[in-house]
Order: sequence, then C-alpha cells, then structure tokens
Amino acid sequence: MKNVYLIQTSDVYGPNKFLPLAIAYQWCYGKNDQCVLKDVLIEKDDPETYAQNMDAPFYCLISSYVWNWEYNKQLATAIKKHHPKCIIITGGPQIDKSDPKFFNKYPMFDLAVHGEGENAVKEILAREENFNDIPQVQTPTHMPKAAMRRRNLKDIPSPILEGFYEPIMAKYPKDTLWQVTWESLRGCPYHCAFCDIGESYWNKLTLFDMERCRAEIEWMGKNRIEYVSVCDSNWGLLDRDIELTQCVLDTKEKYGYPMWFDATWAKNNVDRNFEIAMMNKNASVNIFKGVTFAEFQ
Repeated sequence: MKNVYLIQTSDVYGPNKFLPLAIAYQWCYGKNDQCVLKDVLIEKDDPETYAQNMDAPFYCLISSYVWNWEYNKQLATAIKKHHPKCIIITGGPQIDKSDPKFFNKYPMFDLAVHGEGENAVKEILAREENFNDIPQVQTPTHMPKAAMRRRNLKDIPSPILEGFYEPIMAKYPKDTLWQVTWESLRGCPYHCAFCDIGESYWNKLTLFDMERCRAEIEWMGKNRIEYVSVCDSNWGLLDRDIELTQCVLDTKEKYGYPMWFDATWAKNNVDRNFEIAMMNKNASVNIFKGVTFAEFQ
C-alpha cells in the first residue's frame, strides 16, 4: 500500500476554514486500491513538524497558488529531508507551463502537472516510477507538450457528493465557519491578460451537469456552509445561471445556508446580470454582497 498526503493550504482568518477543491478533484478521480489517503492539510502548519510526523509518505500532492507557493516550497523541502524517497507532485496556477529549468530552481519537487490534472494524477498514482510518458507531466528529464483540455467533466467525481470533506470538517470545532470553493463549469471565452484563465488553454467551456450542481448546493445548505467562492469566471454568462441562482436562494431560505455566494460576474451580459441581481433583491433571503457590471468597448 502507498500512503498519500494531499496539500492545499490557505491562510486562516479567524474561525474561517477553506475546504480545498483542486486537490480533492485529483484524489477523487485518481485514487486506486493501492493508495491510502493519510491526511489532507488545509492550514499552514509548521513545515518541519508536519514533515516529521508524516507516516511513510509515498506520494505527496501539493496544489500551488500565489498565496501558498512560498509555504509549499518550505514544506516540500522538509518532506524531502525526512522522507527522501517520497514522490512530491505539484501543480496549479503558480507552476509555469513552459519552464524547462523548473526542477533546477525547485529541486524539492519530483513532478509537475500542467493544466487539468485528473488524468495525469490518476496515471501517476498507478505507477511507482517512469513518469516521462504521461501527458501533461513534467519531470526533471522530460518537458511535455502543451496541455490538453478535457472534453467533458462527467467522469470527475464530486468531492462534495463523495463525502471527501466530512473527515476534514470533523477535525474542527462545530462552530467553524466553512468556505467551499465551487464550480459549475470550467473555462472562459475571454482573453483577459491579467487573468490566468484568460489563456487560450481555457477558452472553451465545459459544464458540470445540473443535477450534480443542484445536489452540491443542497449539501452546502445542509452542512451550514458560510461562504461559497464560485470559481466560474462569468456568473450570468449562461441561461442556466438563473436556475442555479434560484437554487441557491431556495436552499438558503430552506436551511439558512449558504450565507454568501461570491461570484465573478459575466463581463458582457448586463441584462442577465441585472435579472439575477433582481432575483436576489426580490427574494426573502440575500446571497450576494454585491453585483458588478462590465461592458467591453
């Protein structure tokens, strides 16, 4: 059996805790009978102490963003010190997709996954060595071709509906204020230069099905999720966003949760944004702290 550790940390603000999405997708899709999930780290524990207490890690998957990159490097270095045979894999927006010298700069990592990582991670977890031929996986001796998008999302399990989050939540006091990062789709049709998702790789939309989305929103209400951070880059872009907004409003009216639904609004659909804003205004509950409007010239 191979012990697996998942790392996706964020800073802590008071009683708020952040449930990880990216690393959850990787595990839920990629796990197999030979892998044992030992821990999911969501807070920036002392790297040295955490590494010392790890139980014979075989794989460590680390999701890297601008807010945890410096910590991730420290933690990976400590893990290599105490568990030199552990295979440390990283991926995420912070990892340069075109840097052939990545491992010269960051020797604490063994593999880097580019783009949507589910297929790559599934293949990595099924092996123990020889990763050079896995699409979208960069190794110290292999630079992969450009990453490819998934054509559909139907086969990616929902971390929410699979029960991935309950063991994490059980570690904390019952009055913890939980934040869920959630997406109903992937991609963005625009090419904003300031945004990671504005690159051509993400240009086409792929959608999670509506039944799944509604079930996840219901879970948020039942589990008293304080804050939903919506990953969709253009809430209100699609007709179905009206139906999903109504689902969130109905769920909050039923359970009192989720308290807040924080969306990034569509850049070029003022009419639908206004319709959604009025839905919220006329409802008996409030889920948005504000609505933004933008128009391209």
